[in-house]
Amino acid sequence: PETARLYLSPTNDIPLGTYKVGVIATGSSGGTVRKDILITVIKGEGATVDKTVITGDLTPKGEVEIRTYVTNDGLTTLQDVTLEADVTSPDGKKDRIENFIEQINPGDTKVAVNYIKLGELAAAGEYTVNGELKRNDNVDSTFTQTFVVAKRAIVEEEREDFGILFGFGKRITLRNLGNERSD
Repeated sequence: PETARLYLSPTNDIPLGTYKVGVIATGSSGGTVRKDILITVIKGEGATVDKTVITGDLTPKGEVEIRTYVTNDGLTTLQDVTLEADVTSPDGKKDRIENFIEQINPGDTKVAVNYIKLGELAAAGEYTVNGELKRNDNVDSTFTQTFVVAKRAIVEEEREDFGILFGFGKRITLRNLGNERSD
C-alpha cells in the first residue's frame, strides 16, 4: 500500500460551509484512484493583519506613519488584542511600537496607527517592521512589512551676527544632517 498526504488550507474569505473536492491520485505502480472528499470550513477565533501601509517622510529627520489593519476573522468578539512590532533599520537600530485594541467584533477591522521619528543621519536602505498580534500572551498571527529610507543630504544653515570693533560680522555654519554627502 502507498501513502499520500493531502494538505488543504482555505483562505480567510472562503464562506463557511461544506465543500466537495475531487482528488485523483496516481501511484508509482501506475494505478489511479479517484475519491470525492467532503471538507467543512469553520471559523475559529483570532485576529490577523490584513495589511500594513507605510507613508510619511522617508528621509533622515522624517516622520514615518505605520498603519496596521487588524481584522477579527472569527465568529466571536475579541477582547484585549495587543499589537507589538519592532522597526529595524539597516544598521540594526530598533524602534518598538505597541497598540492595544480593546475590542474587535466578528468581521470588523481596526486600524492601529503608529509614528516613528527618523533621526539625524538615519541610515539609508531597507527598514523592516516585524510584529505580532497577541491575546492573553498567545500569538494570533505575525506580520512583516518593509520600507526604504532614501539617501539624501539635508543641509541645515545657522547664521549668527556678532559685533566687532568697526561694525558687525556674520558667522554661517552649515551642517549635513542627512545620510548622503553634500557638495
